[in-house]
Amino acid sequence: MISSQLLGEIVPTVEKLRWMIAHGEQALQPEQRYGQGLLVLHKKAYIEYRPLPVLAIFAPNNYPYTNAMNHVISGCFAGCGVVIKVSEFTSWSARLILRIVRKALVEVGGDPELVQIVTGMAKTGEALCRSKNIDKIIFTGSDKIGKIISRQASDNLTPCVLELGGKDPFIVFGDVNLDRVCDIAGRGVFQNAGQNCIGIERIFVEKPIEKAFIDRMVAIASKIRVGKPINQEGRVYDLGALCTPPQIAHVESLIKDAVSKGAILHFGGKRITNLGPGLFFEPTVISNINTSMRIAHEEVFGPVCAIRSFQTEEELIQMVNDCPFALGSSVFSRSSKRMKRVASCIQTGMVNCNDFGVNYLVQSLPFGGTKASGYGRFGGEEGLRACCQLVAVTEDYSSLAETSLPGPFKYPIAQNSPEATGGLIELAYGDCITVKLPGLKTLLMGLIFPKY
Repeated sequence: MISSQLLGEIVPTVEKLRWMIAHGEQALQPEQRYGQGLLVLHKKAYIEYRPLPVLAIFAPNNYPYTNAMNHVISGCFAGCGVVIKVSEFTSWSARLILRIVRKALVEVGGDPELVQIVTGMAKTGEALCRSKNIDKIIFTGSDKIGKIISRQASDNLTPCVLELGGKDPFIVFGDVNLDRVCDIAGRGVFQNAGQNCIGIERIFVEKPIEKAFIDRMVAIASKIRVGKPINQEGRVYDLGALCTPPQIAHVESLIKDAVSKGAILHFGGKRITNLGPGLFFEPTVISNINTSMRIAHEEVFGPVCAIRSFQTEEELIQMVNDCPFALGSSVFSRSSKRMKRVASCIQTGMVNCNDFGVNYLVQSLPFGGTKASGYGRFGGEEGLRACCQLVAVTEDYSSLAETSLPGPFKYPIAQNSPEATGGLIELAYGDCITVKLPGLKTLLMGLIFPKY
């Protein structure tokens, strides 16, 4: 459990810092654009990335540190002020995060007040969303709350980046090294008690290896140690508690619904009541999933390995895309051609070929999804630039080439201005010399002999 937190909280944060220090300044440099047409060849065109004054960050409870620091790093680097609304379940740890951030700002000569943290319930979040002093909202959380955030932000047309729920597919073809893939699946399903937006929620296994895959996953689940990671005995546990009472009740209801509709429960499936205070749920392996079950479409956000088999690529792709969420995905096969073919057909924001979740450690890549998983991106150049207002700028290459309006195009316009304009269009955009030359002649006649 401690290892999962280090991998989920600390490693992505320090990797983000490493990438930002190495590449952030270059990503925010003015970007010159080329390809101007004949009419504006004398103009230089570029994009400026100007910091948005204030970002509002909504950080969920599953990874309270990295979900806040991720946007603090980008926002401060871009030059923004940052207000973080933390989950009501992580108000205590928010104080520690704020101390760390403000100490870092002081160390580099910045204003420690540049970052603020607010706590509270839904009314606090609504106040931020409806505030005219917020220039952009970055929300990480459920699709249900994301829709509310979007509606509230629309009062002021405040732009949003919404990183919402995930129900990521994990596709396994029969030619894989099953032991290696199951080890990866075990981490993807059970890390942080399954409370990961890019956690493995749907496993699709090619039919001939389904039983062998289930047997291995049951073996992994049966060895998982469940308990409190902070304990007086100094013991190490693999699986901790879920974050909230409604969440454990939701996971329990999904399992009951699936079993009632024909799913096969191989291991686990219920909450643990003999560990004292805490919301503990058994590591669970369940198969024979079908679309009539809620677990096929609703985000679980718990330690549940849900397995479904397929026989053809066409059947697989239909099953994978028959889901409202589309955040991340993984495809495993020794055939690179088949793996890439299937990956290209998945509706998703991110694909990992023969791996799981590593895109989050590649901080040069944007992070985000589509469909009910939200819109917009953070991470990489795209995410850093999302903290800025993009301003399109033109200027003359030289003071010797300043724009000066010829006679036919000044106000009041000449009587033959339409003919001169037509000639200009033919000269600039005609597809052959027989169009361009007459156009040039018409333009010159209008320039030399304007009629008023």
